[in-house]
Amino acid sequence: MLRPSFTNSPDYIQSLDRGLQVLRAFNRERPRCTLSEIATQIGLSRAVARRSLLTLQHLGYVAAQGRQFFLTPRVLELGYSYLASLDLTDLAHEPMEKLSQRVGESCSMAVLDGSEIVYVARVAVRRLMSVALGVGARLPAFAASMGRVLLADKSDDELTAWLRENTFRSITPHTVYKTRALQAEILKVRRQGYAFVSQELELGLCSIAVPVRSATGQAVYGLNVSMRYSDDVQALARKKILAAVDDFPERMMVDVFIAAATRTPFGRYGGRLAALRCDDLAAAPITSLMARYPTVDWGAVDEVVLGCANQAGEDNRNVARMAVLLSGLPETVPALTVNRLCASGL
Repeated sequence: MLRPSFTNSPDYIQSLDRGLQVLRAFNRERPRCTLSEIATQIGLSRAVARRSLLTLQHLGYVAAQGRQFFLTPRVLELGYSYLASLDLTDLAHEPMEKLSQRVGESCSMAVLDGSEIVYVARVAVRRLMSVALGVGARLPAFAASMGRVLLADKSDDELTAWLRENTFRSITPHTVYKTRALQAEILKVRRQGYAFVSQELELGLCSIAVPVRSATGQAVYGLNVSMRYSDDVQALARKKILAAVDDFPERMMVDVFIAAATRTPFGRYGGRLAALRCDDLAAAPITSLMARYPTVDWGAVDEVVLGCANQAGEDNRNVARMAVLLSGLPETVPALTVNRLCASGL
């Protein structure tokens, strides 16, 4: 039995869908559009398109000059909320600049979004493609090196389903777009750990990419270096660029940053906190950070390290581990207690 389409369910908000369609009607080729052009572009009546435009104009996302409408800088808020949640992109920027300088080519980072990759960070040395690529740019995942390293991380069943649900076309004479050949190419990427794409997106353009993995081992980003085509470009990319790109995730971890800080209340001997168990007290700042940053994948925490002075009695256990369990962190998160007789040693 086929499941009914969500678009036919009472939870589907058609007006929201239409408003987003109107926003997507603007692009590099169409920075300014008339009402008729927008209605034609998204396949809606002029009346429906007009209501969406006027609402977006009232909210500050669209402005008008004469008969033409155009986007305002406020639309950047919609994408920035997502980018702001990607702490890794900030952490990656400096290593990406160093990588770009090291190999003398542009490098980019992207995530997989359905059938496309979306650029979330980029350091450009020179423009290689005919279209400008920046944060927010989209490319078909099947023909992009970053797309292939992210697709290679899918399980066999997930990859088969993805290939079945999407359609592919020849973009250049070199594009691998037939399903069986494309699947074989992605499986090859999985085995070798990187993807090399030559002139499949645009003639004269090549790129090599590796996955950037989270603490759990999942490929969450693709990182690539793009270059111009030459007869020996693949051998050059493997010899000169692959080692530098492959070394990127480790380089990201060279520096240590304090991302957030919190503390427990201060107490004194025999004071109001005397009856509170140390593991309950230690759990408080962890719980506070989890509440402050709800979008963080707390299951990806590598380890909790807690300093504890002169443990004794029934509290003489792994206080850090108890604090993790009491805080609500996943039980898979390990914890280490550093015990010192004198707190000055902490």
